[in-house]
Amino acid sequence: MGTGMKSAKEEYQAKLADAETAVRQIRSGAKLSMGMALGEPPALLRALGERLRSGNLSDLHVWYFHSLPAAGETIL
Repeated sequence: MGTGMKSAKEEYQAKLADAETAVRQIRSGAKLSMGMALGEPPALLRALGERLRSGNLSDLHVWYFHSLPAAGETIL
């Protein structure tokens, strides 16, 4: 693209992050709505659970309707 604008693929690639990096953006006291059932993000929930257990995150408010084992084993 000669206009100096990024293509959709370039934008996507620039925003990709691993789970640990992604959950670092979540602050204590945050309100979080998570995907339900098959939309539940296991890698993000594991990384979030690790932050909660380590004491680097607290007072997280999570809204969900129907969870699968990944949520129950990590943050619930």
